[in-house]
Amino acid sequence: MKIKLVKTDIENAKEIHQMQIITFRPLLEKYQDFGSNPGNEKIEKTIGRLKETITDYYIIKSNDNSVGGIRIRRYKEGNLCKVGP
Repeated sequence: MKIKLVKTDIENAKEIHQMQIITFRPLLEKYQDFGSNPGNEKIEKTIGRLKETITDYYIIKSNDNSVGGIRIRRYKEGNLCKVGP
């Protein structure tokens, strides 16, 4: 099995959004948390995240099939809350 991370951009918004909807659907159905569950977000929210200058998205590929994604936000003083001591 070959696993790789592929950096994405705005062109991958639909694929990223679709994976998010599918992944979080069971929790959305169970808890009915429509206001906070990522499975209920509109694609515009995904697009907004992709446009952030401090954010990178990667699609996780297994044998060239998309199996997940990861969002990385770079810490920049004043832009994000510092986590930890």
